[in-house]
Amino acid sequence: MVAGVPGRGGGGSDPGKTFLQDFRRVGDTVFFDTSDTNLLHAFDLVEGTDEVVASGVLGFDTTEAHVLWYGGKAGLIEIGTGTEIELASPSGFANWRFTPSGAYVLRLPTPTDLTPEDSLASAYDLGGAQVPMPSSGYVHGVFPDDGLLTLRGDQQMHYGKIGQSGTIPLGYPPLLGAEARIIDERLEVIEYSGDLWRVPLDGSPAIKLASGVGYFEYLDDARLLTTFEGELRLFHVAKGELTVLANNVGSFLVGPEGGVYYSVNGEDGAPGNGVWYLPSSALPSP
Repeated sequence: MVAGVPGRGGGGSDPGKTFLQDFRRVGDTVFFDTSDTNLLHAFDLVEGTDEVVASGVLGFDTTEAHVLWYGGKAGLIEIGTGTEIELASPSGFANWRFTPSGAYVLRLPTPTDLTPEDSLASAYDLGGAQVPMPSSGYVHGVFPDDGLLTLRGDQQMHYGKIGQSGTIPLGYPPLLGAEARIIDERLEVIEYSGDLWRVPLDGSPAIKLASGVGYFEYLDDARLLTTFEGELRLFHVAKGELTVLANNVGSFLVGPEGGVYYSVNGEDGAPGNGVWYLPSSALPSP
C-alpha cells in the first residue's frame, strides 16, 4: 500500500478486481492507470482497497521502492512512506521512466516538443534534484550501468553516463542497430542486416564479429548462440567458426545447466516439429 498519501481517498474492498489497464505489481500493491479518467490507482491485494494516488496521469513506471507518474508534469512517490515530490522540467510533453538501475529518473522528450530546452533529455535523482547529463544528443539507448548512447548533431555516436557531463565518441557509424547491449564495458550492436559489431566504450575502432546474427545469447566468452533465417547457429567468436545446430527454429532458451532448449516450427505435420533439447556436452566446445 502507498502509505501516508494525504488528501487522497481509497475505494473500499473489491476482492474481484480485474485490471484491464497497464499495471505493475510491487509487493502486495498493484499500480494501474485509467485512460478514461487519467488516474493512478494503488490496489492493495491483501486489504482489497483501491486508493487513487495521482491525477492527470498519462503514464507511469515503478521500481521496488518508488512509483513515477507523468502527464503535464511528473511526480515521484516513495512507496513505503507515501512521500511525494514533483519533478521540475521544461514545458512540453515527454516520456518519463526509471533508468534500468532504478537510481535515476529519465525524461525523454517527444518529437512534438518544439523549443530547444524541450528537445534535451534530462535526469533526476530520487530526491528530485536534476543531475548532470552526457552532452546533448538524441538518446538511442539506456543501459543498466546508467550509460546513454546518443547521436549528436555532428552525426557521431557518443557514450556517457548519467551524473557525468562528458562523453566518449565511439568508433562506430551512426546507425541505429536492431539491438544494442552493454557487455563487459563494450557495446555490442546487431544491425538490421544481421551483422554483429563489438564497439569498445573507450572510443577504439569497432570490430565486426559475425554476420547472420539475430537474437543471441553468449554461452561463455568464446561462444555465441543465435537464430537467423530459421537456423540455430553457434559462433565461435575468437576462431570465426560457425556451426548450424538445427533448422526451422523459431526460438531458443539457454538453460541454467548450460544446455539449449529450442522449438522447431516446420510445415504443418512435418516430422521433428516441437521442442528439442541439446545438452551442453553436445555443443561445440570453446
